Amino acid sequence: GEAPSGEPGSPGSDAARVRALLPAHPAYFTGDEARPVELARRPGPTVAWYLEDVVDRGGMSVPRNNQHGYRILSVTDTPSRIAPTTRPMIVASVVVVEYRALAGLTTTQVGDYAAMRAFTRADPERLEGSKAPTILTVLDAPMGSEVPPTLTHWDLAYLRGFNAISTDRYAPQQRHEIGKAMARDLEGTAPAKE
Repeated sequence: GEAPSGEPGSPGSDAARVRALLPAHPAYFTGDEARPVELARRPGPTVAWYLEDVVDRGGMSVPRNNQHGYRILSVTDTPSRIAPTTRPMIVASVVVVEYRALAGLTTTQVGDYAAMRAFTRADPERLEGSKAPTILTVLDAPMGSEVPPTLTHWDLAYLRGFNAISTDRYAPQQRHEIGKAMARDLEGTAPAKE
């Protein structure tokens, strides 16, 4: 497919879209510790945010003392430098895309883009300059340029790696595991060298 020919977004359009959703869905804007979620300040046709909870090693929500503002961990796991006692967990994801940015895109492209953003926290801005072949470029591609029709091999490798990580490890170890899994998956799909 080709990138949409409309001119999506302008600075401040994200704020207007979000303000319109707030009265109808206030629960979508309350993050961990009952604080309002922080939205990216990046201008563009899309914004995404995540509602989280804190869970223990067994995946159970760690209760919060609302009066004093701290969590009460009642498990007796031994603290470790390898595995954290608690971890954040995405409870819900919200991805808002400006309607005009969808011009020329298929429902598959939009759905795959939203899935990558919602399920993995993938941020297209962090991929700038990487030349990774990904569906995450579909909204930011220049007019008339080629865009993936669906998830690419790179996207699938990232999703597989992301879903295979050990949730009981710290972020640097998880990133390493994702990278190793992606390298393994992508070796089989790389074009043959001549």
